[in-house]
Amino acid sequence: MKYAIFDENGFPKAFYDKAIHGNNIPKEAVEITDEQWLEFINNQGRRRWDFEKKEVVEYVPPPPSLEELRAIVDNERKRKIANLLSQTDYVIIKLQEAKVLDDEAKYQELLEQYNSVLEQRKQIRAWNDDVKKRIQEATTREELEKIRQEITSYEPA
Repeated sequence: MKYAIFDENGFPKAFYDKAIHGNNIPKEAVEITDEQWLEFINNQGRRRWDFEKKEVVEYVPPPPSLEELRAIVDNERKRKIANLLSQTDYVIIKLQEAKVLDDEAKYQELLEQYNSVLEQRKQIRAWNDDVKKRIQEATTREELEKIRQEITSYEPA
């Protein structure tokens, strides 16, 4: 058996267990079964307490507003661009190492790769600028979802 304190909407704020808390369980805590506790734990943010029925019920959050979705998609863009650019950093780092180690053969080999990487980074940045602009200009959820799918699947040539 467990105990829980819920906010006014039925979302759990705290859980208690006699084995851990002994008699230090707040008076406002509601007794719940281990199964109900697990339902909350395994479905965080997707379950709430029905005070009338005294049971766990499913909660489906409302979809984000257009502005919230825009921010979500823009954050995904930022993560994608950071990931893509970091994948090209290895050549730049290796090039610097070869220079420091005075390894001319390795340096020349990496210099060719470096030029290719610079071109790839230019392509990535151009794509990023375009996507950023389209995110800002999008007027519907459908447009933002389409951009979101593009971000997920984009790989530079």
